[in-house]
Parts: sequence; structure tokens; C-alpha cells
Amino acid sequence: KISKKKSYISTSSMLRKAPLALEKAIARFNHFAENQDNLKYDLFLKLMKGDTYEGKVTATMDLQKVSPEFFIDYCGTEVLQIKVNGKDIPSDDKYEKLRNDRFIQIPHDNLQVGKNELFIHFRNNYASNGQGLHSFTDTDGSQYIYSELEPYYCNFIFPTFDQPDLKAPLSLTTATPNEWQVIANNPIDQTATNNLKVDDYLSAEEQATYKLRSFEPTPRISTYLYAVVAGNYKEIVSKESHNNIAMSLYARESLMKFLEPQAEEIFLIHRESIKFYEEFFGVPYPFKKCDSVFAVEYNMGAMENPGCILYNDIYVWKNKVPKHMNTSRSNTICHEVSHQWFGNLVTMKWWNDLWLNESFAEFISHYCQHHIYKSLIEKGVSHINPWANNHARKDRAYEEDQQFTTHPIAGEVNDTDEAKAIFDGITYNKGAATLRQLMALMGDQAFGTALGSYFKKYGWSNTTLNDFIGAL
Repeated sequence: KISKKKSYISTSSMLRKAPLALEKAIARFNHFAENQDNLKYDLFLKLMKGDTYEGKVTATMDLQKVSPEFFIDYCGTEVLQIKVNGKDIPSDDKYEKLRNDRFIQIPHDNLQVGKNELFIHFRNNYASNGQGLHSFTDTDGSQYIYSELEPYYCNFIFPTFDQPDLKAPLSLTTATPNEWQVIANNPIDQTATNNLKVDDYLSAEEQATYKLRSFEPTPRISTYLYAVVAGNYKEIVSKESHNNIAMSLYARESLMKFLEPQAEEIFLIHRESIKFYEEFFGVPYPFKKCDSVFAVEYNMGAMENPGCILYNDIYVWKNKVPKHMNTSRSNTICHEVSHQWFGNLVTMKWWNDLWLNESFAEFISHYCQHHIYKSLIEKGVSHINPWANNHARKDRAYEEDQQFTTHPIAGEVNDTDEAKAIFDGITYNKGAATLRQLMALMGDQAFGTALGSYFKKYGWSNTTLNDFIGAL
């Protein structure tokens, strides 16, 4: 994630605000069996024009214990039905008696040690504050929807065990108006789409105006990395590819006249950065595609969703810009691409190690730029020296480190509210300077080799700082 200072007032629908405490996350994690097949989600989203959407999610769980303290997170407006292992849980108050703020207690009498299925039918409002499933209507009447889930907003969209160490594959099916595009972490699974029983998802009337799509299941990733984008987005497909990694750019129709002349440069930087990281880490790009969505009203600069990176659409230049702005956009791309390994393939266990994700991406993105700089210049990309850009960004860390709000690079994060507060210059820029010193101490080649070993050992898992230091 590239942080960006921007404030929004929360919408009135976001009334469930309790953070997830670390001790509750640890207790919940301990309910799950100790294997990498202990959780998966099947999610159906019916994304409608207007203000609301609805969905159904089935969480398949392998539990090693059950207790009254077992819960799932959901910050949405309505729960319409809950089933546990096929048994309907009746309610006359839309399950408010089971809800403690955003935490829904799962009746433990219906659970068992071993395999379990939890089904929840829900309805919700689109967000207008950029958290969860955000909706924007352009001046031409076109509607655009995108998800923003880090650090703790996946539960704003659908009921989920929303903590980074409960990784799970997600199988997504969507129903949207016929003219809408849908982009997710993985490509559309055409065979699965063709085999859908339409009557299970849509009424006879809806079948004329809605289109169903099933997507290939994601790998085992954290909930904050799931992505769904829908609406009247227009697409530019890359004419070139690296190792058959598909790439497309998506944006509002009103932006396309500006994006089209810049598209090849944006594709080029994605390809060159992927090539560099594959060689430096010795680990192939871990996902099936690398799409980019330019999102309107986006709170952040960018977000590294696997296969579906979101960029703030301010990065689509509307007129000629100075070289340092091109360099900044290039760095943002290198930053998000680096996360596909560090953050997406291997993920921190809890938010106290957020700095490893973001400090690493902040440092390695400039290191990558340094190595692809000449190639970009030769191909006509306007750039300044990336290390000059890096030094300018360190000013943010110097400034914030002098304030009373300064904090350790690696410190305690007791809950998800505290996690939201550390996307700052200490975590990004001071941490990046520290990692650059560490590389200088080890040597570039040894550092890259160690990272490759780290990704191979811990791929699709969660780690702590000790794991990272052990690999180095």
C-alpha cells in the first residue's frame, strides 16, 4: 500500500466500530486446525446499480476445538440467514442477539471438531468513505465499484475471519448488470461460469439483465488482499507480456482519453519490475495476472491486491508533468509489484510486522528502479535518478520522527485501530532506510539470495520478524 494523507467522514451505516484485539485474534486462530487447508470461502456477490448489494458466503473450516468464544467478523448492515453445518439458526431480530458490535458469535453447539460449514446470507450498502466496497457515480451516470480492505475492511463487505494469519482461498461468483466489467484477483473461470445453474442465483426477471461470472479460486492469501472491482470500466490490454503474465489497465470511461497515451509506459514499468524481482529473488511471479485499476475517490496512493492492483486515478496524468512525478508513479508501480512476493506470497502474522511489508516495499522499489532506470530511459520514459527521489521521501520520516507521535519501527500493535495508525513515515521511510543499511552490511547478492530462500520456505504462509531475520 502507498499511503496518502486524505480524510473522509465515515458514513452513518458504519456503526459497528469495535477493533479486533490481538488477544481475540490469537484465541480465534487457535480454534483452527494446524494445516494449510483449514479454511476456504465460497462467495457470491450480487452487485446492483444504486446503493445496495447482497451476497452469500460459505466458510468451510477445519477446527481443532469449539467454544462459545468462536466468532466471525461482519460490519455490514443486515444478516438475513445463518446456517451451521446445514442447520438453520432461526432469528426474529436479524441475529442482533448474536452480534456483539461487529462480531457474530457462532452457536458452538452446532460446531464440531473437524470439518464445518458456516453459511451466511447478508445485505449491505456500498461505502462512500473508501472502506470496504466503495461506489462512485460519474457525471455521465456510470457507476464504478471497487474494494479497499487493508487493514480491517474485508468484514465491511462480507462475513469473514478478518485477520492476516487466517489465510484462505476465495472462490468468487458475481452477478452484475450485463454491461458491467468485473475484475478480481484471478481470471474468469469460463468452464465454471458455463456450468452455473442460473436459477440458483437469479430470478427469471433478473436473468435478462444480469450476467453471472465465476472466477478461478485465489491461492491461499489473507483477507485484506481479496479484490473485487465492478462497473462501467473500460479496458486496455497489453500487447506484450512477460512469461505469459496477462496485463490489462482499467479506468473510468471519462479517463480513457488520458490513459491511452500513457498505457504502454505503465505496462513497460510493470513488466520490467517483474523481470527484475524474478531475477533478484530467484522466485517466479506468484500470480496468474497483473491487472491495474485506476480508482476514483481512492483514499490511498495504491494497493497491492494480487492480480488486481489498485492505483489512485490521480496517477493518470491529464497534462504534461515534470520528471519527478513520472519517477514517483514509476516508484509506486515498483512498490506494488514488490508486494506480490513480500506481503502477498509471504504475509506478516499480525500488524506489528506491517513495517516489514511496507519498509521492504519502500526500499526495494527504489533499488528496483535503480536497476531498470537505464532501460526505461532508453525506451523513452522520463525519469530522474530514483535515489534522489528516495532521499526526498526520507524527509517524511525525519519530520515524523521528531513528533511526540513517533514510535518504534517494530512495536506493539494491540488491535486493528492501532494498525490503521501506523501507515506513516516511520513504518515506510525510516524502516526503508534501516533495510537499506542491512543490505549494505550483507551485500546485495547475499541479501537477494536470502530473500529467495525466505519466499521459498514460507510461501503462502505467515511470518514474524524472527523468521525474516533467520532467513537473512
